[in-house]
Amino acid sequence: LLGVAGCQPASTPAPARQSDKLAIKPLIKFYEKAKLGESIDDVSRGLAKCAVFVPTEGVHEKGKPMRFKVDLDKRGQTWCYLYTDEPELRAAFPKGTPYVKMRFGSVFRVIEKNPSFGGLFINHTPEYVYLIPREVFSNVQKALDADPAWEKIPIN
Repeated sequence: LLGVAGCQPASTPAPARQSDKLAIKPLIKFYEKAKLGESIDDVSRGLAKCAVFVPTEGVHEKGKPMRFKVDLDKRGQTWCYLYTDEPELRAAFPKGTPYVKMRFGSVFRVIEKNPSFGGLFINHTPEYVYLIPREVFSNVQKALDADPAWEKIPIN
């Protein structure tokens, strides 16, 4: 289609979805220099396909409440830390830490329901770090709602 000079064509193709072809760490690296608004939808789709490692306060006993290991930012908001693989978890906690492996969508749903959380801090290695502040939780929710297959992601 040809558009009027200086205008966009009448129909613009959908942006490429890197999440369809990249594993999560290469996907995060792909968007390393992108603005959050340019990356959040695709990274959310990629994370929806993942099980993540979540450090916990103490060893989790089945049937008892689980407490995620969290930290406060400069504004006093709580952030939950997630790691996309064991090497990222070990890099953050070289002496070890208790953790639980969960589907990203399950962790997100817990965090999203609690307004004291400011967001999710993903990974330790600088080129694989990704922050999801509460302000874009609706984007993550849309990605999870669009593909309920995340509920069947293996966590082994």
